[in-house]
Amino acid sequence: MTRAYGATAVADVPGAAADRRVFSSPLARRLAREAGLSPEGITGTGPGGRVVRRDVVAAVARGEGAVGRGESIDSKHFVPHFHLRGSARVGELLALRRRLNEYTGREGTSHITVNDLLLKAAALAHRAVPAYDSVDVAIAVATERGLVTPVLRAADRLSLTALAETAADLAARARTGRLDPHELVGGTLTLTNLGAYGTEEFAAVVNPPHAASLAVGASRDEAVVVDGQVRAEPVLRATLSVDHRLVDGAVAARWMREFTSLLEQPTRLLL
Repeated sequence: MTRAYGATAVADVPGAAADRRVFSSPLARRLAREAGLSPEGITGTGPGGRVVRRDVVAAVARGEGAVGRGESIDSKHFVPHFHLRGSARVGELLALRRRLNEYTGREGTSHITVNDLLLKAAALAHRAVPAYDSVDVAIAVATERGLVTPVLRAADRLSLTALAETAADLAARARTGRLDPHELVGGTLTLTNLGAYGTEEFAAVVNPPHAASLAVGASRDEAVVVDGQVRAEPVLRATLSVDHRLVDGAVAARWMREFTSLLEQPTRLLL
């Protein structure tokens, strides 16, 4: 339920701007606090320059605000990264996607993308290693205002259809700047998929406070050996960037093994 606030809160700006007062509504200040932003770093568009709800939403989408800037500027300077690379044969995954979309097309439900399957696999791997009860995954979305990472809550518990619908809604609203601030905070892992651009392999920067970032490229037909026979199969490559302060190498390696195993045995994504 939305409440109307008639009062206006005032904040003193430190430093050189100490003689200027920033006005903001209580709702805007609460939303900014939840998003880890400082109202003093947000440009207000309300009456008299007051910071209102829409300003906080726009600031979160752009990564503005004193706290937001401090956390988001080239986090490799602040986060000790290490990287793990894995690959998976995804012929069965792509076949499963085709079958699912034949079914969902008849039922009139959401189209399932490869990214949806990757999200589900990443969430289930995270639940297994290091055994989270529930997993929130951030989705990297390119917009005209820059990169936005809305968070898909309890991705491991959603059916593929529900996950596809939720992910599509978050991405659409991210591109039009209609996300709420709480949809941009939290999460344990960010998934960035550049496969649609033809990128085969890359490494992404960890986005604090997330523990890791998963970068996925496009699948390409490669020669693989199966049961002693060489044949061509689509292979997908992924790179996991990890904050070493939060996760050690052995845990990350088990996670990557579980993730690639889920991609190669995709019916497990339906359980």
